[in-house]
Amino acid sequence: MSLAGLNGISSIQELQLLKAEILGNDSAKQHHLNSSVTPLIDSLIVTLTFNDNQEVLKNCSIILESFAYFKFNTTQLIKEKGNKIVDALIVSSLKHQELCEVNFKTIKSLLAQDLPECTINLSINKQGENLMELIYGILDLSNKNVSKELLSCTCKLIPYLQTPSLTKLITPLMNRLSVEFTPIFIFLLRENSLDNFTTSWYQMVPPHFSTPDLVSSEIVSYLFALSSILKHLASRNEKDRFEMPKPFYYVLTSFLRNEDLCLKLITINILILYFKNWPGTAELKTLNQKKLLPSLITMIDLFHKTDGSNKDISLQLDDLFVSSNLKIIRKMSPLYLLSSLSEEDDINEFFADNNFIMKLVNIISKNYKPEKDSSNSDYLDPKSLYTVSDCLQILANITSNNEEYRDEIIKHDIVSECVVDLVSRHINIYKEFHGDAAQLDHVITILKLSNIITTSALYLVRSLSRSAPLLRTYLVDLNIVNSLTDLVKLPLVSRDNESCASLLDDEITLKALVLGIISNCVVEYSSLKKNVFNEEFLKVLSYFVSEENEFEFLKNNALSILRNYLYGDDIIDKKIFLDKVPLSRIFELCYSSNLQIQEKAFNIIRNLSCGPLNYSNKIIQSFCSDPTAKAHDDKDFLNFLLKNLKSLSSTLKEDDISKRKESETYEVILAITYILVHFAASNEDNRSMIICNQELLDFIYTLLETPLVQEIEGVSSEWAAFHKDLMISCIWIVTNLTWKDDTSSDLEDSDVEMDMETIEEEINVGYLNELTSDEHFKKMRAPRSRALKLIKDGFYDVIKKLSFESDNTDTKERARAAMFQLILFDKDHNVDE
Repeated sequence: MSLAGLNGISSIQELQLLKAEILGNDSAKQHHLNSSVTPLIDSLIVTLTFNDNQEVLKNCSIILESFAYFKFNTTQLIKEKGNKIVDALIVSSLKHQELCEVNFKTIKSLLAQDLPECTINLSINKQGENLMELIYGILDLSNKNVSKELLSCTCKLIPYLQTPSLTKLITPLMNRLSVEFTPIFIFLLRENSLDNFTTSWYQMVPPHFSTPDLVSSEIVSYLFALSSILKHLASRNEKDRFEMPKPFYYVLTSFLRNEDLCLKLITINILILYFKNWPGTAELKTLNQKKLLPSLITMIDLFHKTDGSNKDISLQLDDLFVSSNLKIIRKMSPLYLLSSLSEEDDINEFFADNNFIMKLVNIISKNYKPEKDSSNSDYLDPKSLYTVSDCLQILANITSNNEEYRDEIIKHDIVSECVVDLVSRHINIYKEFHGDAAQLDHVITILKLSNIITTSALYLVRSLSRSAPLLRTYLVDLNIVNSLTDLVKLPLVSRDNESCASLLDDEITLKALVLGIISNCVVEYSSLKKNVFNEEFLKVLSYFVSEENEFEFLKNNALSILRNYLYGDDIIDKKIFLDKVPLSRIFELCYSSNLQIQEKAFNIIRNLSCGPLNYSNKIIQSFCSDPTAKAHDDKDFLNFLLKNLKSLSSTLKEDDISKRKESETYEVILAITYILVHFAASNEDNRSMIICNQELLDFIYTLLETPLVQEIEGVSSEWAAFHKDLMISCIWIVTNLTWKDDTSSDLEDSDVEMDMETIEEEINVGYLNELTSDEHFKKMRAPRSRALKLIKDGFYDVIKKLSFESDNTDTKERARAAMFQLILFDKDHNVDE
């Protein structure tokens, strides 16, 4: 029904009667929501939009807020009428600023009850800009008439605002905080010492603060808003708009010793955001993150404890926060904050000394107790779901790179009982989503919640799947592979359904995570490899790497599975793969602008070309007629590899691109050089083809000349590791180029071999340049001819230099092996020289 055809409610008496009827009465709310004769919500919206009586508008706002606490249909109400209600309240606030307090409280309360993510996009119209100006004016320190209550409501509304101009609020907010922090800072200097302040960045113990009375109630509201704005700045890469002053930091860390748990939690949240996202030395970052751990652990004990009878006597976050916003409260919970902090490897040793894994397992066991016959849609309440999810995420983070913690986890039944059950339930809920159109909105809400906890559970499985021993033992017994493949096979939700927009992103993330786990399960040493692959699953993977799949995240992880699956000498695996995924598609992906996808595609070619039975010849021949190659005017596969090597190598200067981009570039370069390693190992024809490509040889020589430049300040460990791998691969190419196949006859070699003196003479008179390509190719099929040419081109000398200068044992051994291989054919050189 159009709002234009409705009458508003102009009678104050009528509104007061309505308010008396509805407040605290869910039956009355349900009656009015079901009534088609008097669409109450629409009438209230019309009144807010067109009425100018402030008493009327105030009562309308209070009545609307009461629906935020309606137990049954609040989510549906927000979904259907939320935007119109918020717009009407904003209009009312802009026209009557005296109503900002009650209107902001109503907006915040309504949006707080909607469990899925819900924010107000203010950048879509002029009205949004006007609201931001209004909020800026409220926070402005020069505004002496603003009440504490209005400031509090405004700060609590800020986390729901979505607009680029949100960053402008950092200035008035910090001005407000500066006024509040100044007397606290002066007191701290008196109570501690100047030295304690000057070294506070590097002090593990926060400053002593014995007078909490100096902390006003407004500080909590200001910091609540600040944490939201800092997150916004970090997500928009506008971190240069904020730098934490040292006195501000000093006061903030003193709150870690404050008895106000709400203040302490918000403080920890701000410090985590700052040290995770703002520039700083690794030492400073790690030290300050460790500084937060004791406070977090203590609060986790307060929020999750029982008495001797196992009766829950823990604190409730609702007791601390006036807001009933589950989203905001969860992000202020100690477990959630610790899940964010535990992503950092440098703090993980802390958990070993505190028996913390057992504590998390106990929290999960206490909160995850679904009835065996419970339906998939009501097996966990949101509070328990978030608690279990955060615990699983912490366990996933701390076991990510720690074998000792993994061994500790598998001693408990938490993975076999909780994680496996969660995955199974999520699959069933997803099937309900596709099968029950009448309950679509309800199922979407449940599925989003299930996605949160299932994602955390799967992160833990991924961490466990990084362990070679567990891939052969525990994960085999866990029997979760079939559930993982079933989850991947589920169809993605349609973009056409507006209700599913955010759900689609959640499910893509979940599927990508599962694909990552399966990628770990199919590595060569895993006992799960044969359990995963069958014709049906390969068909699913072939879809993910096809043009039909528009999601590069999924494409990249599917390619990871195929790359790992093809590693090794199993020619049957390679044949099965090529039956489902043609080489032409892999060639096409080699041209992708996404470096991660390029790396996977080149590594698939690398794995296809390795082993005694390989597809190197097929790759070279297929590329010559490939339509994508022709479209890019590429006719020869070796020259295509050379072109990519040159292009990628030109971007390796650290000042030119971000570190992340460098890392991806390194991986693609190594994938290409290892293709050349395998081609050089494959057969005499391919070795001859490489040796005849002078431009490619020259470039490999250039790579071998690349200095490690360890003495240059700022050279990353990532570069050093890449340099080592690059040198080994290039040396390996040279070693394989001088290899002699067992099938090569001495007569064949003697027919085409030339000694060093003859080669020098022929090069001097330009004889080799006058050879036809066939003659040159034939001569270079002989190992001795290839070795002498490589020596002449300087490879012996550059590898010898590398063997002396490198401090890496593996590089030295590879270099000496290559030198030995070269001098087998030349009496003038000695490997011990």
